[in-house]
Amino acid sequence: GCNTRPTSSTQPPFYLQKISDTVKPLLGKAFAVQDTNPAAALPYYEIALALAKKVQDKPALYSIYRNRIFILSVYFNQYDKALALSDSSLRFAGEMNDANTFCTLYSVRSVVFQVAGKLNEAVQASKMALQYMDADNAPDSLKNIPLYINIARLYIDLGNYQLADENAKKFLTIVTQEKDTTRMILAYQTLSTSAYQNKDSIHFYRYTRDAWQLLQTQRSNIYTDQVYSSLVAMYKSKHQYDSAKYFIQKSMDYLGMNKSPDYYINLVQMAEIAYEAKDTLYAREILKYAIPLENFGDLSLATQKDLYDAYYKIFKMTGNENNSHAFLEKAYELSAQLRTQEINKDLEKYDLERRKAMQENLLLNKELQINRKNNTISIVTISALL
Repeated sequence: GCNTRPTSSTQPPFYLQKISDTVKPLLGKAFAVQDTNPAAALPYYEIALALAKKVQDKPALYSIYRNRIFILSVYFNQYDKALALSDSSLRFAGEMNDANTFCTLYSVRSVVFQVAGKLNEAVQASKMALQYMDADNAPDSLKNIPLYINIARLYIDLGNYQLADENAKKFLTIVTQEKDTTRMILAYQTLSTSAYQNKDSIHFYRYTRDAWQLLQTQRSNIYTDQVYSSLVAMYKSKHQYDSAKYFIQKSMDYLGMNKSPDYYINLVQMAEIAYEAKDTLYAREILKYAIPLENFGDLSLATQKDLYDAYYKIFKMTGNENNSHAFLEKAYELSAQLRTQEINKDLEKYDLERRKAMQENLLLNKELQINRKNNTISIVTISALL
C-alpha cells in the first residue's frame, strides 16, 4: 500500500520516528567511516542489525537496510547478495506500510541494478520509487526529489532523450520554485548532456549557457567542473578553440592537484583541441603536464584507452615518432580489452565520482534531511559528455 498514515493514531508517522539510543552509537560509527572506508562500516551494520532486531528498532532497521544494500552493490559489486537484501528490505517496507520508506528502498534498489549494468531494471525500480514519492504524505523536504534527475540520467544512457528531458524538466520546475540555484544548475546540466548525446546542438548550446549563467552567481558549486566540460565541448564543436582552451584551463585550475578521473579526461579534451585545431604549440604545452602513467591503473579501461590515444596524437604532432608508435600500440591493446569485456564508452558512470554522487542522493539519513534540508543533495553527476 501507499498510505503513509500509521495504523495507530497514537503513533507518529514512520518517517518521524527516531533511531533508539541503544542502536544509534553503532550506526554513528558506521556513518563516520562509510565514505572513506566502506568495508569498515559493514561490521558495525551487522552488529547493529542484530541489536535492532532484538529491541525492535524499526527506524534503525530501515537505515541499516539501505546502507548495507548500497555498500554491497556499489563498493563490492556483490549483486546477488545486494538484490536479496533489497528483496528483504521491500518486505520490511510492506510491514511499515509507509510510502516514504518504499520510495527510499526502491531508490537504492535502482542503484543495485545500475551498478550491475541492468539499466532497464534500474528504470523500473526508479519508476516505482517515483510512484511512492507521489503517494507520500511526508513533507516535501523529506521527499527524494532528485529521483527525477536519476531517472533522467538512466534514460540518457538508454538513448531515450524525450523521457530524459521530461524528468529533468520536472526537477527543474520544482527547484526553480524553491529558488535552489545549485539544483537548477544540475537540471540544466542534465538537459545539456541529453541534448549533446542526442546531437541536438541548438538545445545543447542553450542549456549549457543557462548552466553557465547560473554558475557565475555562486562562489563555489559542486557542478562547476561539469559545466566547464560542457562549455569546452560547446566551443570545440563551434571550432572556437581559444574559448575551449580558456575553459579547459579553468577546469584544470579548479581541479588543482586532485588527480581525479575528471583531471585525466581534461587531458584528453586538451589533446583533442590541439589535434583538431592543428595547434602544435598547444600540444607542446600539454606535455608540460607530464604523463602520469603510474596513476593510469586506477582509471577505467575506457579512460586509459582515451589517454593513450590522446598522447599518441600529441607525440605525433610534436614529431616524437617513437613515443607516438608506443602509445598507439597501447591504445589498440586497451581497445581489444574493452571489446573482450564488452565495456563501452559509458563505463565512466561506474567510477568513484558517480558512486559518491549516488550515495549523497540515495542514502541521506532522515535526521540529516530534517536538519539540513537546505543543503545541496548531489546525484548522478558523471556527465555523459565525457
